[in-house]
Amino acid sequence: MAEPGSQYTLLSAILAIVALVWGVLALSAFANYRAFKLRTDLYWVVAFLLLTCARIGDAYVASHLAGLVAVMPAQARSAAEFSGFYGLRLAGLELAATFLVFYLFRLRR
Repeated sequence: MAEPGSQYTLLSAILAIVALVWGVLALSAFANYRAFKLRTDLYWVVAFLLLTCARIGDAYVASHLAGLVAVMPAQARSAAEFSGFYGLRLAGLELAATFLVFYLFRLRR
């Protein structure tokens, strides 16, 4: 496994990309609402904005953990390495699922 600090840096970058895609989807849903005036599109906007905020928060926490992991004790460092490794796997899966949602959302019109 890679250095825990670099794992969290990569994790924060992946989560920032996911947040960016959710933000683009929120803008797209808002554009759909302005064009078609469907209340459902407003619900999509709210859902996408909430997901954007959640991922921005996760990216912020991961970026701070990247700096803190160097000063952790050995036992906490190994736990951080373990959680960073599985966090990367889940973030990669979420990135793929986000692009799938992006494709399916744009396909519906």
